[in-house]
Amino acid sequence: MSIVSNSMPYCCTAKILAGFDETNVAGVGSAITPRKQTLKDSVIDKENYWRSLGEAILVATLNSDQKVAAKVLEELGWKSSGFGHSGKHDTKVSVWFKVLRPVEGGE
Repeated sequence: MSIVSNSMPYCCTAKILAGFDETNVAGVGSAITPRKQTLKDSVIDKENYWRSLGEAILVATLNSDQKVAAKVLEELGWKSSGFGHSGKHDTKVSVWFKVLRPVEGGE
């Protein structure tokens, strides 16, 4: 498992994470089920790295097969959009995000 990150198009302070495994969709990751603690440590490393460089938000998309990743993100305080149906696969898709540098007062 190797979580990768890319810039969010048209946004200089958000990153997209991918490669959470449990699926072959989109050619990133593998169908191997990751160890929960290993995945959690990897996500925490990415959060700390991007926070230290001043990034504000991390975003990820997961499908309904990626149950370990969804549990890890939830435990780490990420928020989910809930699932939408994919017209291209049998799985459902959700968008997850975490604000790394919240604005005081929530504004």
